[in-house]
Amino acid sequence: MVMLIVAVIAAEFFLGGHYTLMIGGVSTTLGIVFGYLFRKAIADPYVTTVLRMEGLADGDLESPIQFTDYTDCVGRLTRAMHTFRDAAVDQKMVVHTLQDALNRLSKGDLTVRVEADFPAAYQELKTNFNTALDRLSGVMTEVASAVRNVASGGQQMSATAEQLSQGATEQAASTEEASASMEEMTATIKQSADNAVQTETIARNSAESATQSGKTVAEAVAAMQTIAEKIMVVQEIARQTDLLALNAAVEAARAGEHGRGFAVVASEVRKLAERSQAAAAEISGLSATTVQSAQTAGEMLGKLVPDIQRTAQLVEEISAAAREQTIGASQINTAIQQLDKVAQQNTSAAEQMSSTSDELAGQAEQLQRTISYFNVDGGGERSFAKPARPKRGAIERELAIVSPQLKGRGGSGDAFDFDLDGEDGEDGLDAQFVRRGAA
Repeated sequence: MVMLIVAVIAAEFFLGGHYTLMIGGVSTTLGIVFGYLFRKAIADPYVTTVLRMEGLADGDLESPIQFTDYTDCVGRLTRAMHTFRDAAVDQKMVVHTLQDALNRLSKGDLTVRVEADFPAAYQELKTNFNTALDRLSGVMTEVASAVRNVASGGQQMSATAEQLSQGATEQAASTEEASASMEEMTATIKQSADNAVQTETIARNSAESATQSGKTVAEAVAAMQTIAEKIMVVQEIARQTDLLALNAAVEAARAGEHGRGFAVVASEVRKLAERSQAAAAEISGLSATTVQSAQTAGEMLGKLVPDIQRTAQLVEEISAAAREQTIGASQINTAIQQLDKVAQQNTSAAEQMSSTSDELAGQAEQLQRTISYFNVDGGGERSFAKPARPKRGAIERELAIVSPQLKGRGGSGDAFDFDLDGEDGEDGLDAQFVRRGAA
């Protein structure tokens, strides 16, 4: 433009005024031509590139990108835009593919895998996505198997708890009967102990009475012996009186008529002495018999007293044994009552365990229905079937198979985790499958 003005000034200076109009027209025409060429060569590529850049920013990945063959800044800019568009196309394809896979995953389909060819920049993302789904599918398969085992175990536990409850109920009934029988036996033993105590008292009193009777009999024997001795003295006096009466009669006979009255008296005295002697002899015989009987009774009492004392001692031992039996029976009765309480508590605990196991089985079935939402085998429609109650041996065999698999994981304590990379080490994905509340 400056050159055009300079040319016009020079033309006016050299040619004069009549050429001014012609030169002005030519200059204007040249200016217009140069302006158009300038716009086509420089302005249009920049404007077109800016507009395409705005379209690319708005998501237009279909329109072509021009001027990529330019060697100036426009060419460099358009080639960069072409690279951005290719990256955006690749990203859109990756996002669309992952969106479709995640949509199927959100519906519980764990068989989905990314099969499309990803660009090299996204190949690791594809591999990690498929690997994570493989691990998650394996985890859900093991969890489903474990839940089935838990459900079966819960049902088996419920059946066992029912049997335990029935057995505990029968045991409680038997214990109550035993407690009632023991109470009756305790009362009988107590009554026997009371009777033994009374018998002991009677036996002790009998022993004391027998001892006292023995002493009394001994005293009676001694008194009878004294009486016998006195009777012998009386008998001797009667004999001597009879002898004196005989002598008096003889002397009266010698006296003749004067001694007749005295002879009569002497005769009567003699008769009285003879009667006294006969009575004394009879009394002496009775006294001897009585003394012998009293001695025999004393000897019998002497023999009976040790037996009565031994009987009293035995009765005392029986009474002590009865008291010990009463104490033992009371303790046994208390133990049976405690056993009855324990049996009742066992019955209650068995019923509670049965209820808990039923609830556990129900929760396991609910969890299995929840897990059945996920499709891990590609079988299409998923359904939940209530497992039949297995036998104890089947459950133990299944747990023996599953337990080593679960114990082989890297978790500790009550937590559980799963290895997501198939290696012994841990990575960032492992921590995502650790139960946080188990720490």
